[in-house]
Amino acid sequence: MSDWQAVFDAMSEQHREVRSRYHLTLGQLTARCRDTPNPTALVVVVGADVTDGVHTLGGTHSYRGFYSDLAFTPVEITADNRADCNVRRLLGLCLASTGVTFEGWKGGDYIMDTDTALWLAHDGDDSGLAIMDTQFRAYYSGARFEVTVKQVSH
Repeated sequence: MSDWQAVFDAMSEQHREVRSRYHLTLGQLTARCRDTPNPTALVVVVGADVTDGVHTLGGTHSYRGFYSDLAFTPVEITADNRADCNVRRLLGLCLASTGVTFEGWKGGDYIMDTDTALWLAHDGDDSGLAIMDTQFRAYYSGARFEVTVKQVSH
């Protein structure tokens, strides 16, 4: 590890501890997915106007705003992908990202662990949309696993 990487790691850890107090963390989201009574529930983003349409959580990447944080790409739910927008798939994304090293946008390697803060952002975007909470809801028309995001300044 280079001296610069050690400096970046120390700075990132300090800021990450603060964010994990109000953000949902990777470990918390993983546990909530595991504890959900219906693994086929539709995963839906609520709380922010991402763009037109209804969105779910897509692939993961290092967040542009804080390279040591993890971002999920917003993906519009359509008739073609609706069956794949479920808790089982989200749990798989969480598990596949835990313990993995992601490269930051301007360099540096960042290991995503259970204390990593979560964001909703397109790859390379500094959206400011923090993933804050989840809620399982059972409706007559089907179950939903709602992921709440909130615009925060940073």
